[in-house]
Amino acid sequence: MPEISVIVPIYKVENYLAECIISILNQTFTNFELILVDDGSPDSCGDICEEYKAKDNRIKVFHNQNGGVSYARAFGVRQACSPWINFVDPDDTLPPTSLETLYNGVDGDKYEIIVGFWTKTIEKDMVMPLEQYRHATILGRDPLPTSCVWGKLYKRELLNEYALGITRYFVRGQDKLMNLRIAFNSLSKDVKFVSTPVYNYRIHQKSRIQTFKTTVEYESAFYDVMLDAISKYDKNEYMPELILARMDVIRAIYRNTKNSSWKNTGFGKDLISDINSNKNVLEIKDRIIISRNAWVYLIVRRLFEVTHRRQKDGFLK
Repeated sequence: MPEISVIVPIYKVENYLAECIISILNQTFTNFELILVDDGSPDSCGDICEEYKAKDNRIKVFHNQNGGVSYARAFGVRQACSPWINFVDPDDTLPPTSLETLYNGVDGDKYEIIVGFWTKTIEKDMVMPLEQYRHATILGRDPLPTSCVWGKLYKRELLNEYALGITRYFVRGQDKLMNLRIAFNSLSKDVKFVSTPVYNYRIHQKSRIQTFKTTVEYESAFYDVMLDAISKYDKNEYMPELILARMDVIRAIYRNTKNSSWKNTGFGKDLISDINSNKNVLEIKDRIIISRNAWVYLIVRRLFEVTHRRQKDGFLK
């Protein structure tokens, strides 16, 4: 039985798919199966999958009607026969030692989640308490890769139908919701982070995710799903991260609309209520967004940007 099942959900990536598959087949760690899920792709992706399946008996290919990336991943997990699951997006690639690096972090039954990076971020492998990882996943900020499902090994038992059942309505954030459900499914004490980069991430400037502009309605629905993931726990324990995560999206909405209409929505009122109960969470720039002075916010935001750039350039110590 293979130790790792690598699952690739595939849709309209004919220009990148062969490179992705080759990078997986060329891994130094060889005890894996590769599950290619053709999610009803209308281009030549299905033919490319079949071409490589004929060359390597580690490959399984499935052709489905289009159901979205989360559905394709869930389908792939149901076909998997390995104790560990790894996800790869079809337009990305793996460094040759990716699976070996991740699998070396397994260490028996000590961990259920092994996390890797796509750039050199930490100097050496580290262990993070599960509870701290849960807080970081709610927040979803760099440099910790908690908002993506690639570059990781998951114990298969964590990937139940609930963890994988993210609706395709969420164009942006499906990975974060899935990771959040997985983190709160886990009963392990710790999460292992490996220092050697394990993923080559391709950024498409015109992709749907890169050009997506969020709305209050979207973020309200997203937040409800986040809360559901932690429903067995006291949400007040995670309130600082829940506030900051919502402020991240409010800043994006505010930059797009330049108005404060979000405050009149249920999502906005709940956020302001939570902030008032946790007054030490926000920085001054976020407090100004909550106020009614839009022009003050824009001026302060500009000052923060200039100061940050000067610090980066070495003008300020």
